[in-house]
Amino acid sequence: MKRNFLRLTVTYTLCHAMLHPVITQAQVLPAYDSAKGFFDYQKRMNDFYKEAGKIKGYKQWKRLEWYFETRVAMDGKMVDVQKKNQQAVQKAGLMSQQLRAGPEE
Repeated sequence: MKRNFLRLTVTYTLCHAMLHPVITQAQVLPAYDSAKGFFDYQKRMNDFYKEAGKIKGYKQWKRLEWYFETRVAMDGKMVDVQKKNQQAVQKAGLMSQQLRAGPEE
């Protein structure tokens, strides 16, 4: 029983000692600030990965960057696609009602 406890304690201590530097040196990704927009975030993320190297998450960032590059407004603000679609549906609904009613007399 004591021998198992000693093995468990030594194993835990070694694992903790090996993982501790990795955990304390982990870098924190820059947070997205909607007031500054996507282009500012893109610059900060690319600077982060340039400094950190190709660490875990780099490919996911590049995919996200590629996806949103063409889906932001000119000022870098995220476009609310759901709101735009809802407005288009409402506009189409109004147009179809006007067509059904015919010309005004």
